[in-house]
Order: sequence, then C-alpha cells, then structure tokens
Amino acid sequence: MTTEIFRVREEALEYEFFHKVDEQLLQQLREKMYFVERRKALADATGIKDEDVLNELVELDISSETIFALSLFPLVWIAWADGWIDERQRTAILLAAQSTGHERDTASHHLIEAWLRQKPDEKLQTAWKDYVHAICETLSPAARQSLRSDVLGRAREVAEAVGTRYGFHDSEGVQDAVLHKIENAFGVD
Repeated sequence: MTTEIFRVREEALEYEFFHKVDEQLLQQLREKMYFVERRKALADATGIKDEDVLNELVELDISSETIFALSLFPLVWIAWADGWIDERQRTAILLAAQSTGHERDTASHHLIEAWLRQKPDEKLQTAWKDYVHAICETLSPAARQSLRSDVLGRAREVAEAVGTRYGFHDSEGVQDAVLHKIENAFGVD
C-alpha cells in the first residue's frame, strides 16, 4: 500500500513538472508567434522586406499602428540634441504631427508624446536609420530626395524653434551634428 501511495505521488509530481514545462514551451511559442505576426504586419504596412530591420523595429515595440510615428522621430531626435526639449520645440513637433495626420488619440500620437516626455534610447536612432535605409531602397531617386528634403526641413524648423538664448544659439553645434546624421541616413544621391 505504501509503495502505491509513493507511485501515485511520483506520478502527480511528474505530471506537475511536465505540465509546467509544457506551459513554458507553450508561452514561448505564443511569444514567438506574436513576434512573427507583428513583424509581418510591419512588413505589410511599410513594404520593408529586410528581416533584420523588421526584427529591430519589433524589438523596440514599434508596431504597424505606431510605425507612422517613426516618420517624425528625427524631429524628436533634434529636439533632444542638447539634452532637453524646449516648450517651443514640443509645440513645433506636435504641430508637425497634427499636420501629417497623427490624430490626437492614435497610437502614433501617444508614442510621439512619450518620446517628448522621456528621451528615447539611442537604439531608436539606429532603428530609424535602418528604417530609412530600407524605405529608400524602395523609392525612386526623386522620391528619396523629396523625403530627405521634407524630413530635414521639418527637423531644421524644430531646431530653430528654440531661437536664441542670450544672443546666441547655444544648441547649434549638437543640433548640427544630429542634422548631419539625419541627412546621412538617406545616403548619397
């Protein structure tokens, strides 16, 4: 009788162990499927085929709903160049968001606001550059130049929104460096 109790207990413990392992494997499979679905949705939304770029965007929690916000990331990047965002820069970025269709209660608008509250990680700069490279591969030279001019023009507007302090623009050097990085992301024509 005692051996029967131990055998039943052993089977219960074995079942519990393998049930936990199965649950973990199932959770990992769910996460992988979710990742694959998000990557496919991003590919469909952007036309990007480069798996590394898509993986990078998904890992940064960029989705097909928020990818639109990435188009305004250079404005946020230039605004944070000197380590803080001036209220005039914030206003300029939110006006640019509104004028380009980022409706107030959308995921993309909320993401832009989050970037304005807290400086985005440098990984996002890399992801934006990779995104631009991938997008530029699908564009004609004229369309790429138009996109480049639009992005740089908007970024310069944000940089200039700060104006001058104490008779000179003390953020100019770091903003110029960021503008140069943004411009380089589009490649050489």
